Amino acid sequence: MVKSVKPPVNARRVPALKKSGNLMSKVDPTHIVQVVDSASGMFKGIAEYGAERQRTEQARIEAGTRSLEIKAEVMKHAMDFEVSRLERDNERSRDEHEHARELCKIDNKHDLATKQDDMDSRHLDMFERGEISAEVYLALVRSRNAASQTDTDD
Repeated sequence: MVKSVKPPVNARRVPALKKSGNLMSKVDPTHIVQVVDSASGMFKGIAEYGAERQRTEQARIEAGTRSLEIKAEVMKHAMDFEVSRLERDNERSRDEHEHARELCKIDNKHDLATKQDDMDSRHLDMFERGEISAEVYLALVRSRNAASQTDTDD
């Protein structure tokens, strides 16, 4: 039986050089083309992925910007609505206060007229019972009329 002789371990790891002394001379040219195609395909895939990622990121940014623009527009409309509502409320409140003041003036005039009528009727009763004289009664009525004219002028 013939034993096969293996070369030493170190000899297997070092590629054998051809006469040209070139390491690549041992490699088949089709393998080089395949490696270059594979590498260029890998770089092309990375470039396409990067471009797609950039387009996706740009679309996300544009969508976010548009969303913020819409939110700003909605907030502007909400603020305009709130301002107009407050103006209407203030105007209504002002009108209500003015109306209340007018009613108060009318009520005060009515109260004053009622008091004057009460006083006039009391003076007339006093005159009829003879508690006061005609001159005193006329003086009271004239003074009351003079006072009421100055009160209503305000």
